[in-house]
Amino acid sequence: TLIMQTFSKQFGPVSFCKKLPTTNDPDTDVAFITFQNSADAEKAVEALKEGITLNTTWQHMTVNV
Repeated sequence: TLIMQTFSKQFGPVSFCKKLPTTNDPDTDVAFITFQNSADAEKAVEALKEGITLNTTWQHMTVNV
């Protein structure tokens, strides 16, 4: 999925991702991500705490993750 690819590029291999149905409000939408190793997961958590926004392009659209 797009989320898995985006997080894998930034932090390391993702082994599982589940995106819940959209609420049509990007601020409240959630996804659950499991990394292959805990060090990569820790890096992702720290980056999210610092307010990182991940951007990717899909079908000529920019998507913020």
